Amino acid sequence: MNGALFLAALGGPDDLPALLAIGDNQDLGWFRFTVLALCGRSQAVEALLRVMQEGPPVDVALAGIAFFRITGIDVQLPERIPLVPEGIPPDELSDEIKTCDPERAARGWESIKSSMGTLRWVRGNDVTSLAYDQLPHSLDLETRWSLQLRAAFEQPMANTSFDTERFPFT
Repeated sequence: MNGALFLAALGGPDDLPALLAIGDNQDLGWFRFTVLALCGRSQAVEALLRVMQEGPPVDVALAGIAFFRITGIDVQLPERIPLVPEGIPPDELSDEIKTCDPERAARGWESIKSSMGTLRWVRGNDVTSLAYDQLPHSLDLETRWSLQLRAAFEQPMANTSFDTERFPFT
């Protein structure tokens, strides 16, 4: 599974078919939404929209979260549902997740998709060439990890936070 995360973080446009296949693979469960969110490309948004319109309720909610991580458009509704895999009955200790509004997602996507192109997006921001120290502090750690990994991969000689962690006294 870690290989899929690395592919999502480092993959280019040529890797989109493999990433979309991971996103369509229901055997991977909820992990597939993490991969699509880290991919950050418009094709991933299209795949998420399909799930939001056709999928089971928990998948719809998780696709809405991944949609937000790419586009920055909040599509959550106040209603909550139990966060359990399909076919497993919830109990009183089950976690809950907010549902999402697929129609709001589709409208929001229509308003921004022409500006996305083939670039990589995080919360509605083009991060293709954004420096790590320019990232908003509100980003989740997984997204920060992927962006830092990409920066280190693209410019291996650059001074990154990985270097600071490894050599704190330099």
